[in-house]
Amino acid sequence: MGENIVGIDINGPGVVVVRLGHTALQTRFLGYAVIEAPADADVSKLAALARQGIEANTLSGDRYVLGIPAHWAFLRRFPFPFASAKKINQVLALEFEPYLPVPLESVVIASRRATQGASRGQTVLAAALPRTTLTKLLEAFQREGLPLTAVGLSLDALEDMVREVGEALPARSLLLDFAGERAQIIYRADGAPARYRSIPWAAAAWYPPKDQEEQTVPSLPAGQADLETLAREVVMTVQAVSPDVTRLPELTVVCGEGAARPGLLPALGRRLPGRIRHLADFSWKMPVADLALRPRLDILAKALGLALGAARPGGGINFLRGEFAVGLSRRGHRRPMLLLAASFILFLLCLIVSWVVDIQSQQKRLTGLEQQARQIVESLAPELDPKFSLMEDVSIIKNRLNQLEEKQLVAVKRDQETGLLETLRLLSTTISNQEKVICRSLSFDAHHVTIKAEADTFETVEKINKQLSSLKRFQEVHIKGIRAKAGNDGVGFDFELIRKE
Repeated sequence: MGENIVGIDINGPGVVVVRLGHTALQTRFLGYAVIEAPADADVSKLAALARQGIEANTLSGDRYVLGIPAHWAFLRRFPFPFASAKKINQVLALEFEPYLPVPLESVVIASRRATQGASRGQTVLAAALPRTTLTKLLEAFQREGLPLTAVGLSLDALEDMVREVGEALPARSLLLDFAGERAQIIYRADGAPARYRSIPWAAAAWYPPKDQEEQTVPSLPAGQADLETLAREVVMTVQAVSPDVTRLPELTVVCGEGAARPGLLPALGRRLPGRIRHLADFSWKMPVADLALRPRLDILAKALGLALGAARPGGGINFLRGEFAVGLSRRGHRRPMLLLAASFILFLLCLIVSWVVDIQSQQKRLTGLEQQARQIVESLAPELDPKFSLMEDVSIIKNRLNQLEEKQLVAVKRDQETGLLETLRLLSTTISNQEKVICRSLSFDAHHVTIKAEADTFETVEKINKQLSSLKRFQEVHIKGIRAKAGNDGVGFDFELIRKE
């Protein structure tokens, strides 16, 4: 399930908007807009300009992520002797409180994991933003129909953007962002952010009025002085992480509108260690829906990083985590998982409801059967104590039926035995009156009598047949298998007698 993520950067002379299409398999660049803004524009004006740029360039999305200037917040680096995120979150506010010029309850704290600390430790880069500032931002963008799902630092967004450049940066590198009246610094050690800084920058020396010709090298002393100050700040930033001067950055990457001014990169190269490259010289790896839309990477660096950070699990600094996330749209990279979890929960609820309904129907059916059984018991044995349970009643009736069945079997058996004895008596009388009749075998059951016998002549066999047929005890008499014995010594025959019921 895909979604469109819109990154909005207000850290600079204008508003930059980037729209990404994000799915589980791919993230694509869909479009961007750069909107000029007055230098004195307030939050409400910036929100209105962002909406106008989004509508004019068809950049609306499912989520809106905002990046603010780093100097709006208080920045601090904290090394911890443990790496548990739960423990860090529990003590981070208490660690931050002594460095805040305002009460702890008046700020919102967010953090990003940085380089590894001491043995099994963890270092975090934390930022504290005044609650009033965050509330104004949320209300202003909400009025413009742009509900924010994340509010972070544009400085922090550069770290998320670094992953998209087409070549890996050295383990020790520096990111310098020149936008507006501030210069933002990220020192990366061992391939991870180690320290954030935001310092004033003499923008006037590098941004001449539009009605004047551009200067190749600033003639104002403030511009030269700020370069010296910037170089010292870079060294101090690195030494704050590692006192070893050999840990100075191998590469410095500059971006922002100020970085494109003529003469700035050569001037920095004479004062900073290592190589210096402009972010525009790097390529990016992200697929683009329309190659004509691909701009220079440095123009969109922070807005792009904001959208990328929202598309990736974990993300960076986000002031909307925790209490400020209540009541806001929180659709993010977890949305597919949340939808899957919600579907699974709904399936379980349906299954449980089905079980409950089935159990209730079974109970109703059992209740009806129990009532029928009680009626049968009352009709069979009305004298039974009504206090007995149904199982007790059934047990009593079962015993009675067994007793009746035994009596019936005994009576039937007695009748059968009497009938058979009478049959044998008749046969004995009939056959014994004949001359020279020998009974070889006799078998019988409740309904049949079978006799295998021998007589002296065929006439004797026929006489016996007539006599048995005349008896009322038998329903049918069949004589079969009449045969002369070897040597004409008598006749063999079989009788089958069917008794009357």
